[in-house]
Amino acid sequence: MTLSNATTPGTVKPIPDVQNFTVIEIIVYLNATNKYDKRPLADVSVSVFSGQTPVASGETNKTGLVDFQLDRGNYTFRAFWEGVQVGILENQSVTGEAIKYVLQRTFNITCELAHVTIAINDEAGHPLPFINVTLTSNKTGPLPFETDYTGTISTNTFTNTSYTIEARRYGHLFNTTPIENLTVTRWISITCPTYTLFVHVLDSKGLPLRNVQVGVYEWSSERITGPKTTNELGSVLLDCTFGRYKIKVYNYSAELKRTVVLNETVIDLIKDPFFFVIHCKISNLDLSVLVVDYFGQPIPNAEIKVEWEFEEGYVNIADLKTGLDGTAFLPKIGGNYRISVYVMGKLCETKTLHLDESKVIEFKIDKFVVVGGHPLEVTQLVACVSLGMLVVLFGLALIYRRLRLRKVSEEKSL
Repeated sequence: MTLSNATTPGTVKPIPDVQNFTVIEIIVYLNATNKYDKRPLADVSVSVFSGQTPVASGETNKTGLVDFQLDRGNYTFRAFWEGVQVGILENQSVTGEAIKYVLQRTFNITCELAHVTIAINDEAGHPLPFINVTLTSNKTGPLPFETDYTGTISTNTFTNTSYTIEARRYGHLFNTTPIENLTVTRWISITCPTYTLFVHVLDSKGLPLRNVQVGVYEWSSERITGPKTTNELGSVLLDCTFGRYKIKVYNYSAELKRTVVLNETVIDLIKDPFFFVIHCKISNLDLSVLVVDYFGQPIPNAEIKVEWEFEEGYVNIADLKTGLDGTAFLPKIGGNYRISVYVMGKLCETKTLHLDESKVIEFKIDKFVVVGGHPLEVTQLVACVSLGMLVVLFGLALIYRRLRLRKVSEEKSL
């Protein structure tokens, strides 16, 4: 800034004066576009140089725009993608144009880049999110992406370069697509294939499980295929998109009065066709409760309270009584049980256990002894035995006294 006199020989200012000046930087907007079709390019790194000195940097947004605040001067703008220079504007003068009291300047930079959008759908046309997509070329290593909820990814790519696209679902490769000499914006559609899934259901004894429901749930979306009912051979056939699934086998139990999940498991459907056998270990079991006394004798007419664990907790499903052999039979479905034994109305023992094989659950009730087919508490038995022994001893004493008196009488008569 230069301050000069307007008159000759000049004006003498008797009072000193101080003036503040604010230097306003110029807002520079830079638009990055594809050289071939002039489409805006997002995610391009732009560096600003004054001579060889870097003074600012930024990254273009979705509209291909990035802005800087710069002083007046000459600047060079360089555009980079994946560390490679793809465009340059050299020795550009930044002077600024006053727009509403703000100095602005706009530049356009063309880049040797193309734009690729990859859309992945299943055979029914539904978009597939969370698909891992890798782009590989001789200029870069693998570039990883993941499809969004629309089933697409969008990215810049180097021009005059061949690419290989690999699409994976849950880590498994299902498609490889080559692109030769990419120069312009491309839309690439990839279809995830449908495979045949054969499910064979067996019970705990290895026998086909007929007329049960088989539901196949997609791992990420929980979208269900089916359910289908097993045939006479215990099998179902389903068509599912390549991927990961949860298979759930369930059926309505008249004994439990509810629908029960017999088994569920997770598979990766990566072969066509895919054969899978699922064992329902809690189905068709032989389960019983045996109640015995202190000496191992069966206790008849013992009351058995049977509870089964559902989502809301343990629910009473049966009230049973043991037979003469001390045995009561449980439902033929395993799972998480809570079994309580009552003898003569008194709770004696409770067991919580998971049943996934045929077995006899034995309860040894040491408090009771069976006498003549009727349970007696050990304390009662001890009391009865003690009383009986006293009666016997008293009887023997009376007999001994009577015999002694008779002997004395006979001696006197002699």
